[in-house]
Amino acid sequence: MFTMTRAMEQALFQHFMHQKLGIAYAIHKPFPFFEGLLDNSIITKRMYLESLEACRNLIPVSRVVHNILTQLERTFNLSLLVTLFSQINLREYPNLVTIYRSFKRVGASYERQSRDTPILLEVPTGLAEGSSLHTPLALPPPQPPQPSCSPCAPRVSEPGTSSQQSDEILSESPSPSDPVLPLPALIQEGRSTSVTNDKLTSKMNAEEDSEEMPSLLTSTV
Repeated sequence: MFTMTRAMEQALFQHFMHQKLGIAYAIHKPFPFFEGLLDNSIITKRMYLESLEACRNLIPVSRVVHNILTQLERTFNLSLLVTLFSQINLREYPNLVTIYRSFKRVGASYERQSRDTPILLEVPTGLAEGSSLHTPLALPPPQPPQPSCSPCAPRVSEPGTSSQQSDEILSESPSPSDPVLPLPALIQEGRSTSVTNDKLTSKMNAEEDSEEMPSLLTSTV
């Protein structure tokens, strides 16, 4: 009748609870309802005999059926519905047809929901190729728009390029037009330049003093 799942079984059980009184009133005679429950092992032999005895004692059949259905709530499964809505029962108890159709609508509704709900699957990276195990794939959240790059933004040189240029500069050989002086010669050259500058400064100071002396003498006289 249905492809049973845990969610569908729970939904059918809740519908069974709501329709239990209607089912009891739809069964207006013991045979063949009690015999069908016994033959399919839905009730025990003892429950079957007690139910028949209650009917002989003029207890309404609908009340006896309701008591049976109440006890079957603890062991509810799909086989109970299959036996309850068998072709024989639907023919002998015509009022069951409407209730049977309501159960079919509940089952069809759950099958349609499970068929219309898409599930994205992905293969875990740790599994070998060809494995049948799948896990749900979470959809990524929407990303905000990225700002456009400014055309005049400075370009940053790559670290590898600057280091390569430094190596090329260090590896270049000096030009023949620029002779390389040894370190002592550079030191001596620096000293001689300093001495020459000192002598030039002393000579200029002496000339200025000699020019100022006559003016001072003239002013004194």
